[in-house]
Amino acid sequence: MSKIRKENLAFISENSEVDSDLGNNLLFENRIATERAVSLGDLKWMTTIEAAQYLRVSVGSIKNMVYRGMLSPRKLGRLNRFLRDDLDRAISLPAKGGY
Repeated sequence: MSKIRKENLAFISENSEVDSDLGNNLLFENRIATERAVSLGDLKWMTTIEAAQYLRVSVGSIKNMVYRGMLSPRKLGRLNRFLRDDLDRAISLPAKGGY
């Protein structure tokens, strides 16, 4: 669970003035986010958007990683797909020097 969500839930449980619907909404959002993360982890092939969500970066960052050679998408017709193993490998690589 993210630090911000933990802090929000702690605030809700400590503060009785907070509407209970807000707490329920945060719990629901957290459950959906957790289910989405688990389901993305189960995918072998991912779209650019799914790859960005899996790595928790923007789509632009994925495109930059492709441009810089850190990621190699596979072409399925005219569509790019990323292997989960390639994504895991890309984030474990040490960062290269800047400009």
